[in-house]
Amino acid sequence: MRRVRAPIRAEDAPIEIGEIRLDPVKRLVTRRGQAVHLTRKEFDILHCLMSRAGRVVTYAKLLTAVWGRIAAKRWNICGHLCGSCGRRLKTILRTRFTC
Repeated sequence: MRRVRAPIRAEDAPIEIGEIRLDPVKRLVTRRGQAVHLTRKEFDILHCLMSRAGRVVTYAKLLTAVWGRIAAKRWNICGHLCGSCGRRLKTILRTRFTC
C-alpha cells in the first residue's frame, strides 16, 4: 500500500523575510543560508513575529502564542526580548525591541 503525503498546512509552510528563513516543522532558522541556533522560546517568539510580519503583535497575542493560555508574567517576554535572547533576535532581525 502506498502512503499519500498530506498537503502542507499554511501555518506549517516555511516563512521567508529578507535573508531569514524559518521552517516551523523542522524548527530551523537560517540567515543567508547559515543555521541560526535558537532556544525553544527564542524560536517561538521569532515565529510569532515573522508569521505576523507587517502587523502589530500585541502583548497578549505574543504571550498566548509563546507561553500559551497559562498566566505568565510580563517579565517573561521582557526578559527574552531585552536579555541575551533579545540581543540575538535583534542581531538576526536588525530590529530594536523595547520593553
